[in-house]
Amino acid sequence: MKVLGFDSVSSSCSVAILEDNKVSYSKVLRMERGHAESLVPMINEAVLTTCENFSQIDVVGCTVGPGSFTGVRVGLSTAIGLSVSANKPLIGVTSFEVVAERIKMTKKQNEQLLVVVLETKRNDFFVQTFSVESRPLDQPSSIKATEFVEYLLSLKNPYNHILLAGDGVGRALGYVKDKPENLNLTLEEGYGGPQAWDIATLVKSKFESNQSFPIPKPLYLRQPDVTKQKV
Repeated sequence: MKVLGFDSVSSSCSVAILEDNKVSYSKVLRMERGHAESLVPMINEAVLTTCENFSQIDVVGCTVGPGSFTGVRVGLSTAIGLSVSANKPLIGVTSFEVVAERIKMTKKQNEQLLVVVLETKRNDFFVQTFSVESRPLDQPSSIKATEFVEYLLSLKNPYNHILLAGDGVGRALGYVKDKPENLNLTLEEGYGGPQAWDIATLVKSKFESNQSFPIPKPLYLRQPDVTKQKV
């Protein structure tokens, strides 16, 4: 089985192909802008490197957000176009799911509640909480950075610690320095946002579960920034 996975919602653009359980192709380009121009050429390169043609891809997977509005639209429209034109199954996953699955696969969570913290480059964070089995315990949400500790204290936590992971953890550090003593945190700063090889791995697992998957919808969590044009 060959799975094409890609991400264009974060501060990088990444594409990977998973063949059975081995990553046969992976490429990551760090960028704040330019996902629309980079994604399709990267996918073409991945397919030409690992396949005779796109028909050898068995399933397509992409992130649906949250993240850059442009990145979400570019990724989803590209994925839907590939799926429809080649008649291939398409599975969308959230950035939260991808990070949670990565933590689960590396077995770094142990007896800790997992809170995935994603960067917004504004005065807030995107957050979602997961159990030790990577099962979501709440809905994805946007919270003010100044209310981050309050959010952590509000969680019903049967464990002694909370593990924070995601590309927003670095900035979140500044808001947990003066945390209460009863709030025990472990920070995984080495785990950033979603990467294509993790997306492909998660998509393969979902595909093999024989579920039915509707057409993915974007996950935005907030309204776009709109700047009025000067007259």
